[in-house]
Amino acid sequence: MFKKWKTIVALIPLILAIVMQWWWFFTFLFILQIVFSLMEGKVEYVEEVKQSEDPLIFWLVIIVWTFLAGLSLSYYFN
Repeated sequence: MFKKWKTIVALIPLILAIVMQWWWFFTFLFILQIVFSLMEGKVEYVEEVKQSEDPLIFWLVIIVWTFLAGLSLSYYFN
């Protein structure tokens, strides 16, 4: 059961963010995911999409995630 302890520990801030209504936390996660995907050249969403193999889908996912992060941030500036 505790082989994936890092995953279990990582769920705690997600649950805390939902309970405390810290929606900025999800913006932070989107931005982290964008940065790591750009650094690695691959997106892991429903399935792995490599920039070298499927550049159109890779950039489409990055653009959608960027839009969602921007949309989420816009709620704090209204």
